[in-house]
Amino acid sequence: MVHTYLPLFDAYPTLATMCPYIDLGSFPTPIEHLKNLEVIVNKKNLYIKRDDLSGTIIKYSKRLFGGNKVRKLSFLLADAKQKNFDTVITFGGAGSNHALCTAVYAQRCGLRCLLHLEPQTNSETVKRNVLLNHYHQAQAREYEFEKLDEIALYNKALENYLTTQRAPYLVPIGGSNALGTIGFVNAAFELKKQAEQDLIPEPDYLYIPFGSMGTAAGLLVGLQVAGLKTKIRGVKITYTERFNKQACIALARETNNLLHKFDNSFPLLDLNADQLDITYNFIGPGYGQPTKQTHKAITIFKESTAIQLDVTYTGKTIAGLLHDIKTGFIKKNDVILFWNTYCGEDFADFIACINPRDLPMCFHKYFE
Repeated sequence: MVHTYLPLFDAYPTLATMCPYIDLGSFPTPIEHLKNLEVIVNKKNLYIKRDDLSGTIIKYSKRLFGGNKVRKLSFLLADAKQKNFDTVITFGGAGSNHALCTAVYAQRCGLRCLLHLEPQTNSETVKRNVLLNHYHQAQAREYEFEKLDEIALYNKALENYLTTQRAPYLVPIGGSNALGTIGFVNAAFELKKQAEQDLIPEPDYLYIPFGSMGTAAGLLVGLQVAGLKTKIRGVKITYTERFNKQACIALARETNNLLHKFDNSFPLLDLNADQLDITYNFIGPGYGQPTKQTHKAITIFKESTAIQLDVTYTGKTIAGLLHDIKTGFIKKNDVILFWNTYCGEDFADFIACINPRDLPMCFHKYFE
């Protein structure tokens, strides 16, 4: 496997020979100073890490779909290719950014993609993602959540096996297993290098959506190994109980152990759980269901930055950030980095030619 430069591999060169990795996306993603937002909220030292710009550039400066999942898929899809799989399967909501990102980059890697999705509250993002799944030739179906694991996975895996004599490669929800999480260990090293280049002072707090935990777990390992004292403020976006701090710490340990297995010079950490803080105050009614606070935060952010956030993840995260500024949780001189995990491009030119009636019947309801 050919590797491009990664800060993690530069620090631990043996990882470059041991870690499955394929060059997907556009990295490092830029850090920008949110000067207009600072004026609106009367708080200095606000920055953004633009993983919305992580998509692979294809032509005429046009990018494929981006967001935080590209970092994880660079390791997971490399593993699938290395093990000679020809098909991948993953899960999520109907408008899952992870599912879409898997479809986009599986296609780019020459892999078939099976998506098993659960119904989700409708939004423009859901509609866009459903259409883009079709554009990128994913085989998508929708199942009620309680049937998703029990029926969908086994039936589709069996169908794929009977057709191809091979089971599909399982990409976990959110790409959040130990291997995928290495993508965000590297992201922490990327941040350290950008701080060394004076693109940002070392942040006091790093704000992220807290969903399937891979982003938080990878950053927790990476920040501590890289020697950054930055605290992670995870804004929980779903009531799903299995996504919690204890489980996140466990995933971080698994990731740490895997990296040490790949390269025994990579330190085994006594993880500092105090470097991770999770707030449950901005979930609202549930996954994909915004509050008035979410909508207001998205509007303020769009008007001050021209960057589009979503109602499921980043809108709730910014709502949490603005609340923390207002209540004084964030101190006057704290340096804050918002890690934008959402790709807000509408991709209208990609999906303009798709008739929603050409989608599987289970997705028609999102366009009625």
